[in-house]
Amino acid sequence: MTVILAILVIVAFAVYIFYTFQEQQPNTAQRKPLKLEHDHRHEDMELAEDYSFDFDQTGDDLEDDFLPEFYEEDRLVLMAKDPDWLYAYWEITDNTRRFFEEQTREKAWLASQPVLRIYNLTAGNYFDIKINDKADSWYIWIKKPNTKYKAEIGRIYEGKYYKLIQSNHLISPAYGFSEIFDPQWLPSKEIWRSLGSEYEFAYGSNHLTKNE
Repeated sequence: MTVILAILVIVAFAVYIFYTFQEQQPNTAQRKPLKLEHDHRHEDMELAEDYSFDFDQTGDDLEDDFLPEFYEEDRLVLMAKDPDWLYAYWEITDNTRRFFEEQTREKAWLASQPVLRIYNLTAGNYFDIKINDKADSWYIWIKKPNTKYKAEIGRIYEGKYYKLIQSNHLISPAYGFSEIFDPQWLPSKEIWRSLGSEYEFAYGSNHLTKNE
């Protein structure tokens, strides 16, 4: 019995020394957090790792962590914000500027007026918005839902319009609800009725669960 007690004491002391030594070691490794406090997770869930900042990074190193301001690529992207508004953003490279002056004359870039031209492809017309060379994005008020559009960035020089870049085509969103239904995802009767006048005085979603 004495021998067994001596062995247990030695093992307990060894465990104590081991964990004491571990706590004194600097924890430099980045580890994933342990289980959540209440362990509300799926068995295959992988917890995110902590992000540590390296304060020894130089300014040049930090710039690599952010998106560039320019991509050196001619592009004009047209997007729909809602049925009444479009949004466009663009980039024009130095090569395009030089090509414009080759078509016109030297220093014509500074003497010309930049415009954002919006084409209503459904109606077959367009309108111009005068912009400036410092702008790289614009909100466009259209108030024409369910209408097809495209855009161009161009310049007006000596009364003539010169196209520089062209955008994608898009159709502005429609007011109200779509008339097209996916047979695999039909709306429930309660939701469909709530969108009508039957629940005119409903201010929440309780009626969808029949708790009113």
